[in-house]
Amino acid sequence: MLVLALNFLLIPFGQITLGYLQREMKFGAIAQVKIGSTIVHFAVSISLAYMGFSYMSLAYASLANVLSSAVIANLHRPKDMPWSLGFGEVRRVLSFGSFSVMTNIAAALATVSQTW
Repeated sequence: MLVLALNFLLIPFGQITLGYLQREMKFGAIAQVKIGSTIVHFAVSISLAYMGFSYMSLAYASLANVLSSAVIANLHRPKDMPWSLGFGEVRRVLSFGSFSVMTNIAAALATVSQTW
């Protein structure tokens, strides 16, 4: 679980750039990221399983997948894209997030109420 938890620390470093690439419709770059990280995941999982790491080979492969995805995505990162976080649009993000959370809670309650 600790190895898999490290993924959550690494995911933002690649996903922000991937979101930008999707918005700009740079499908070639997105394909490079996806294919490259999948190859790394495959190679690490098979290699570690062969070396006797058992179930941990999948955890380490997942970590290698996220790390390679972040590295490859940042190779395609535009030069003018800032690295620092900004809070200029935090109100807009929170308003959407709260609406999304309320919608999911309502859907869960509807599902539960049908089973009663």
